[in-house]
Parts: sequence; C-alpha cells; structure tokens
Amino acid sequence: VDVTYRALGDHPTSPTMARAKCYNTLDAYCRLIALLVRHSGDASNNVTKINLLSRVLGTVATVLFQDHEIRHTEFQQLP
Repeated sequence: VDVTYRALGDHPTSPTMARAKCYNTLDAYCRLIALLVRHSGDASNNVTKINLLSRVLGTVATVLFQDHEIRHTEFQQLP
C-alpha cells in the first residue's frame, strides 16, 4: 500500500507511469503468493494450500480496510 502512495507521489504529473509501477509491483506480489501456495504442502493435500491462500487474502483485505479507514477520501482503490 505504501509503495502505491510513494509511486503516486513520485509521479504527480504522470499518473500513467505511477500506475505502471504499481501494477508491476502488484504483479510481482501476486506471482510470489501464487508460487508460495503452489509449492506449499504436499501435492495431494490441498487443505494446506487453501488455508495459506485464505490467510494471505485475509491479510490483504485487512490492510486495505485499515488504509481505507485512515485515508477516507484519499483512499486509492486502484493503483
């Protein structure tokens, strides 16, 4: 979340460049999570993978909710 606000602050005149930087960061984070989930636990045991994905999605949702509560109208729902 902080990376997004820093990128928007670094490129105030060019939101397209800021969004591209944010999307690259978000894509890298999503790939990391996908690799972690894919390679966690046994291949036959999907419960571990589902639990890990639930925790990650819960953490992301909590951070976004807190950011929305703090920033109110300045909240950026899109990077």
